[in-house]
Amino acid sequence: MKSIYYWFVLIVSIAVIVSSCAKSDDSKTATTSTDNTTSSSGDSDSCSDNSSSGDSSSTTELEGTWTTSCVSSGSRYRKRTLTVSGTNWTDKSEYHTDSSCANDDYSYDSTFSSLSIGNAITFDDGETGHKLTMTLDTNTYTPLSASNVTWSNDNSFCGYSDWVLNTPQSIAGKTCGSYTYFSKGITVYGVYKLDGSKLFFRASKDDYPTAVPTNSWNKQ
Repeated sequence: MKSIYYWFVLIVSIAVIVSSCAKSDDSKTATTSTDNTTSSSGDSDSCSDNSSSGDSSSTTELEGTWTTSCVSSGSRYRKRTLTVSGTNWTDKSEYHTDSSCANDDYSYDSTFSSLSIGNAITFDDGETGHKLTMTLDTNTYTPLSASNVTWSNDNSFCGYSDWVLNTPQSIAGKTCGSYTYFSKGITVYGVYKLDGSKLFFRASKDDYPTAVPTNSWNKQ
């Protein structure tokens, strides 16, 4: 009688454990996030779980707003602002007529989506960073001063002669002066390096660059 009771208890215990594992797995399936912008960690429990944990394409370390200092750029002074949110990337280059970047003249603005962090990379100088890819959504130019509106219209800048103050127009795929800008929908290949609160970044439409510039964006 004791032997029969022992086997009965053992069978019931095994059934409870199997049922518990099945419910746990169902719960995980129902609550799996579709957001691929942050890394996920595996759950720890008493049941076997052969699913892979972690997401190698996390953009978490790039999240936030990054700015450059005001630097000389030809006959103007430039300040850039980079904003990363999830898989969206916004790059604003504002040009000014003074060295403190207080007097606006014009700006170039680009927005990207589908940001994905790729493999680690070692640059020519021995420093390490990561590759990334993203897709260009918009590329615009905006006159920010009356004098720039006049100049842009007189010179049919980017093929337009109807520029209006503080009103952007698309320059995606257009040749403006001696430079042809990226077309909408193009895949951009970039590399970046983080050094504390400093971000070094370079991109190309053809292939991954092999180095990053010496100037940086600073985390805000």
